Amino acid sequence: MSTTQLPSEAPRVAAPVPSAAPPATPAAAPARRPARLSAKALVWRALRRSLGPERFTALHAFWWLQRRAEWRAPVPLAFKLKAWRRGFYVRHAAIYDPAGFERGEYVSDYARDYRCAHINPIPPLFNHKLLLRRILADRGFAQPETVAMVGRGEIVADPLGSARRIGWDELEAILLADGGRFIAKPQVGAFGHGVVLLETQDGRLVLRKGKRTRPLDLRRDIRPVSLVERALVQHPFWQALSPYSVNTIRVLTLWTPGEPEPFIGRAIQRIGTEATLPTDNWSGGSVCCAVDLATGRLGPGRVYRFESKYEDRLYPTHPDTGAPIAGQLLPDWEGIKAVVLDAARSLPYANYVGWDVAIRDDGTPTFIEGNHNTGVKMLQVFDGLLADPAIRRFYEVCGVV
Repeated sequence: MSTTQLPSEAPRVAAPVPSAAPPATPAAAPARRPARLSAKALVWRALRRSLGPERFTALHAFWWLQRRAEWRAPVPLAFKLKAWRRGFYVRHAAIYDPAGFERGEYVSDYARDYRCAHINPIPPLFNHKLLLRRILADRGFAQPETVAMVGRGEIVADPLGSARRIGWDELEAILLADGGRFIAKPQVGAFGHGVVLLETQDGRLVLRKGKRTRPLDLRRDIRPVSLVERALVQHPFWQALSPYSVNTIRVLTLWTPGEPEPFIGRAIQRIGTEATLPTDNWSGGSVCCAVDLATGRLGPGRVYRFESKYEDRLYPTHPDTGAPIAGQLLPDWEGIKAVVLDAARSLPYANYVGWDVAIRDDGTPTFIEGNHNTGVKMLQVFDGLLADPAIRRFYEVCGVV
């Protein structure tokens, strides 16, 4: 509605609008200086240019290996120099067949650490156990029951199911009420480090190591970040091999780029000892033996001489229990291979996986974990991986050798 101005009312004059100030010109950012390389980096760059890729790699491998605590290995200096020059840890090269070593049948530690690490495009898929468990569970593969995840200050019960937060007291109550045995392991970790066995004894939780037990302090004895899982009840065959651990098979699956199907390159049966309880980790003192891929027959066992209390020789029977090893046939080996290959096919973006597989009491192959850059020491203790033409071709296509 319009309004009429009264005669006595002075006309209203709009206040002048101040002109907008011109936008300030942003100050030019100072030119970023190129990052200065350290003296060591400049030396390595100059050596790479002058020596060429092959000689530089040999020099870098030698420097990288000799600076580690390998001087203490009880082997001759001449052998150490030969091993370092070829990119091997002395303690690994010393357990390999000398003739095969001279023929170049072994994947070096330098190649494993620096080249195999880049074969799979998504390493975090395997570095984080809970993530891999979620993926495998969605695809229907059996795994141990994950009871809880212990974080940095918080605990999640049933992390793959209801996923509810609880406290330390409630976690202890859950484990005590169950009364079973449990394994706690770091969510990110390898070589059995930080793995503890928990069980109930006289109405309290205890930590077991070998034949010894002591009262369990959950806050102190379980590392952050860890998974607490129900201890697997293994098949009677594997229980007879050794009652000290769940005895797993390390199965190496390879999927050569450009090929339609993955294949199993090697399988090694690990067998725990009293010293390694609750794990069957070979680097920590357990026994391992080769599995014939065609038949599932076990060869004689062998220990890692630098970490085991036993003599480095072939063991037809278990050194602790006397249980037969050599010549034993793995039950349903064809079924185990089929399940592992199905798991490899379900992860087409993972060309290189070392699966740890246990067999449940009902015969179900159960995936303990997968390793994206599996160690090669145990896989090669009986013969070199590169002696197999199919495995050598895989490594060649992937740029490892």
